[in-house]
Amino acid sequence: MESLPYVLPIVMLLFAAGTAVAVKMLSLKSIVGGIVVGILSLFMIGISIWMMLVSSGFENKLAAKDVQLAEMNDWKYHHMDEMSLVIGQQRIPSDEDVALVKKLKGYGWLTSHRALALLQEAHMALEVMRSENPNTRTRYLIKGVPEAADRKLVELGLRNIGFRIVPYKEQEVVPPNANALYYGQNVDLESVKMAALTLIQAGIEVKSIKPFPKPTRGNIRAIKIDWSKYFDTRQPMSITSIVESKGFN
Repeated sequence: MESLPYVLPIVMLLFAAGTAVAVKMLSLKSIVGGIVVGILSLFMIGISIWMMLVSSGFENKLAAKDVQLAEMNDWKYHHMDEMSLVIGQQRIPSDEDVALVKKLKGYGWLTSHRALALLQEAHMALEVMRSENPNTRTRYLIKGVPEAADRKLVELGLRNIGFRIVPYKEQEVVPPNANALYYGQNVDLESVKMAALTLIQAGIEVKSIKPFPKPTRGNIRAIKIDWSKYFDTRQPMSITSIVESKGFN
């Protein structure tokens, strides 16, 4: 079947030549001549229709192959992000990091401190939600990861749960911190929660999660990480309030 596009043009040329010979050799006024020319013409029309059907079949096959290729690319990049995230999370702490931890412990800090426990709680809740939603695909846009966290690791984490990062433009200034999430009307609730938990486990205090005030074509499938002076005096949202929420407003 794959050779048909190459064979059929030759067949068509042969039948065209046969028709020309028939027209020249046979008298069109004779019954035999008319029948022969008519049969050849009908056959050529049939071949043309068949070629159209075959071509449409090949187009469908090509479209299916394109879909499979896109899925393979999604799978490849998803697992590359997973590997990059795991490698990034397993980095050996720098001497400065080790010195800081020792200093904090010298101040009396414990690993059970509420601030550290909150990060771990967010991570555990995120892992549970990921296990319940294993087939993550790139569905939504997200923008606004601040400098207060390791942006590369946070962006890898967000991509790993199905977000596509919108980069900052050259003239834009990366915000130093964030405390709020705005989401579009077509973003599902589970994705909003996982985005919030990803930020919290990185040490970003999420104090508000709200829909965009004005839905537009550009934000209906997007999340914006933002900072607002209005929310800065609020207490951070708890992990339980995020996970168990039936809707944010």
